[in-house]
Amino acid sequence: MRRGNLSVPRGEAGADQPLAPTGPDSGSGGFPPYLWLGVLWLALFAVTRAVSGDAARDLLTPAQRGWLEAHPRIVIGGGDGWPPWLIRGKDDGLSGFAVDHLALLNKKLGTEIRLQAGPWPEIVEQAEAGALDGLTLSAPLPVRRAHFLFTRPFVTVPDFLYLRDSDSPPANGLSGLSGYRVGYLRKVQRVQDRLAAYPAIEAVPMDSLAALADALISEHIDAVVASYTLDYWRARHGMLGLGPKQILPSDGPRTQFVYSVRRDWPQLVEILNRGLAAINEDETAALHRRWFGAAISERESFGQSRLDAPERAWLRQHPVLRAGIDSAWAPVEYVDADGQPSLFQ
Repeated sequence: MRRGNLSVPRGEAGADQPLAPTGPDSGSGGFPPYLWLGVLWLALFAVTRAVSGDAARDLLTPAQRGWLEAHPRIVIGGGDGWPPWLIRGKDDGLSGFAVDHLALLNKKLGTEIRLQAGPWPEIVEQAEAGALDGLTLSAPLPVRRAHFLFTRPFVTVPDFLYLRDSDSPPANGLSGLSGYRVGYLRKVQRVQDRLAAYPAIEAVPMDSLAALADALISEHIDAVVASYTLDYWRARHGMLGLGPKQILPSDGPRTQFVYSVRRDWPQLVEILNRGLAAINEDETAALHRRWFGAAISERESFGQSRLDAPERAWLRQHPVLRAGIDSAWAPVEYVDADGQPSLFQ
């Protein structure tokens, strides 16, 4: 019998072919090298499938998938007069933060929820009548609870007090505008409610950002309460002479946008919440960076200091430092509703 080529008599192994070699050149464990490579490849394939399976694990339960299959057409509405939240292009196409956010949400959930845009008052009326299944970029206001359920918040939105460049913000915020005419976008309920808390203010609803800007410049109104959309619109259209002078509110929680869903579809609220929970901070920051400039995380990083020991010792010897601000440069620096200097944070 030769080493490395063991054969057996016919009948004992069912064949007269040599068995696998077992000599020192045959590979580890008595298997030829090509068999070990095959085993290794199969093991790597199994691990890769397991990892990819975890990454693609369905966020939804079988019952939730079944509900979606029973409701294949889901359409939510948004106001197309709020750039850069939602922008209607010349070709009638839609873009903006809301479009990208819904696309990301659909990707997380494996859904095809659609977006319909139009004038906000009309969109709200359609949703309240059941012609649309919900709203995006909406605030969870008590007045809307009769028609909608709300998801978890997905973005925080400050409002601003806009004034002419020649005007300074009142030291005590909106309460300092008693007797003044203050414009706002019609059907923006959160702003309407904010102004209603000051009965001495004459609130003037208008139908578009252009109408608000024109009325402020022409002195038909004295101020405007609106979100960043007005400043975005002003910059895109090259309009000078007005700008945001104060963040509102200065002493309370700011508005948070949610998806509002028809009240008879609580299942959709649970589905959307699962998708919203899967969107991480980096993904949200990327959307902010695309549509509003620097991400919030990047802005915060500007304040991180790297001081050496002598510099820190100097600061300990000088615990109070004084600096001036431009009171009319909101939202970067401004005077808040209490008359105190504030900075963007």
